[in-house]
Amino acid sequence: MWRAQVPALAVQGPLILPDLSPSRVGPSIAEAEAVLQAAEASGARRFILIGHSRGGAVAVEAARALGPRCRMLVGVDSFTDAAFYAARPDAEIAQRLAPFAADFAGAMAAMVARITLAGGTALAAEIAQRMGAEEPEASLAQMRALLSWDIEARWLDLRCPATAILSGPLHLPKSALVLPGLDP
Repeated sequence: MWRAQVPALAVQGPLILPDLSPSRVGPSIAEAEAVLQAAEASGARRFILIGHSRGGAVAVEAARALGPRCRMLVGVDSFTDAAFYAARPDAEIAQRLAPFAADFAGAMAAMVARITLAGGTALAAEIAQRMGAEEPEASLAQMRALLSWDIEARWLDLRCPATAILSGPLHLPKSALVLPGLDP
């Protein structure tokens, strides 16, 4: 999804582009560890983390671990559905995942249309097709992990500026929106 942006982003310095698709990384937000390993292997001292979609949660986890080495966190088309970024009870998680278990590709297409600003476009159709082609069990495991994850507690631990592009409201307490040492 990022191929067209690579030349422009590479001008700023080396890029680390991990593939966090469900069939490659497993069922949790813990793949932030893979991002951290790639960061260490790069030899770079400071980082700007960009997380696309569910990768926004992974970027939050990696930014927390990098501490002051993370210069900025950017969520792109991430944090669009507040209900995916706050820990939910098991019964609600099961209810939210049921449509995906019944008709994975159809539910994925409906979700993409609902949460992206590109809904109804060829780009949205391409995104829905790619996401719907993922292994359903691996994707459901990642969705379950995301629905169990709690952004509020982690967001408060961030020590870098953060922004979100093409995202919905985070629904965090006002204190979470002001980072220590930064003017509101």
